[in-house]
Parts: sequence; structure tokens; C-alpha cells
Amino acid sequence: MSTTAKRSPAKKSPRRKPNRAPVFTPKTFGQALKDAEKLLALIDSGTLTGRQVRLRVDKFMGSSDAVRGFCIVLLTGDYKASDNPPAAMVASMRAGSPAVFEVMAKNVVMSPTMAVTHRRNQDQAAAAGSDRSTERAIKLIHLIDSPAMIEQLKQMRLAFRGEQSAYSDFVSRWHYRDDADQVAAGLGALDAALKTG
Repeated sequence: MSTTAKRSPAKKSPRRKPNRAPVFTPKTFGQALKDAEKLLALIDSGTLTGRQVRLRVDKFMGSSDAVRGFCIVLLTGDYKASDNPPAAMVASMRAGSPAVFEVMAKNVVMSPTMAVTHRRNQDQAAAAGSDRSTERAIKLIHLIDSPAMIEQLKQMRLAFRGEQSAYSDFVSRWHYRDDADQVAAGLGALDAALKTG
């Protein structure tokens, strides 16, 4: 009689289900705001690979409306990615359309100038929120580290100094030059964004 122990059949490892995370394709500013909230929550969850993050952020980087919506949510929201943007997100923004650099050049002056207004209105909580958005914008610009981004910042700085530039109409429309404190706040943020090393 054989004493050889019977081998139990090898267990099959469970098949991993494919990650079917949604891909967003915003067509309007309003849609971009809503989709960016969903995407950033998904990125924060840690379930996406770097490649998947890049693919999804790319969908926001083609038009001004989509870029604006994405950046507003990123810079003002309570997301881990807002304070520590993943490399795949930064790469997507660096490779995006010219709208990315234009929107970021505007964001980096709009937040600090709004902080001036909030402090005048004794709204310290709102001012702190604007300060946080400014810091995030400056950090993101440094990470993007693009010559095209630097050029847009320099054009914005010219406009804030009262010189003719691509952003002269933008600065005039928001009446920034009429307020010395807002000029100082905008220039301070631009100088910080342009500082390297």
C-alpha cells in the first residue's frame, strides 16, 4: 500500500479586475469644475497609476474652459494633490496647450490680489484661502518649469508694471493698476513664481 501523500491541487490566484476608472472629457467650464472634483478625489484615492492620471488630466489640458475649471478646483480645493501634485499631473500640464500657461499666469495674480480685498473686508478666513491658493500656484509653476510658462509670467509682470504686454487688457479690465496694494501683491507673487533655485 502506497504511503505517498496525495498532493492537494494548486490554488489559483484570483484574477485582478481591470481598473475601470472613469475618463472625463469636459466640454464646458461648468462641466470641467464638476469633473475636476471627481478626478482629484480619484487621484487622492491612490487607485490610479501614473499613466492613468496622465491620460485623465490630459483631457482637461486642451481648451481654456477646461483648464480654468481644473485649475480652480486644484488650487482652491481640499485635495492632497493640490498641495503635492503628482508627477503625472505636472507632466500633463507642462505638455498642455498654451491655455495652461495663460491660466496659471492669471491665477498666480488673482489669488493674492483677492487676498488684499478680503483683508480690507476683515474676512481673514477668505484671505487665508487666497494665500493658500497663491502658494499652491507658485509651487505648481515651479514644478511645471517651462520656458512657455516663464514667458507668460514675464508678460504678466510687464502689465502689472504698466508696460504694454499680452496681459494689458486683462490687468486693465480688473483695474489692478488702480490699487497700489494689489499691484504690490501681484508683483510679489509673480517675482516668487519667477524665482528659481
